[in-house]
Amino acid sequence: MSLKRPRDTSAPPSHNDEDDSASPPQLPGSPKTAWTPDEEARYLDAIDAVVKNALWSHVKNDPELAKRGANGIRSHWDAMIKKMKKGGT
Repeated sequence: MSLKRPRDTSAPPSHNDEDDSASPPQLPGSPKTAWTPDEEARYLDAIDAVVKNALWSHVKNDPELAKRGANGIRSHWDAMIKKMKKGGT
């Protein structure tokens, strides 16, 4: 019995031309550019917002983490993101 999923050989989904939120695909051979500090900060802010909106709904299902409570979980996330923004680990 194989644990691998069967490969999806169907055609890739078509992209909606009216969706401006998606970035254009990277062309093969086009140069990559480094992220600017502003882009990094904005990216972390976006991740922070996503995590804060969905964090408790996922953590509450873990019996060990749920003991910490919603406020404790959020406070711990805030401390972690603050370290990431400062460049610490």
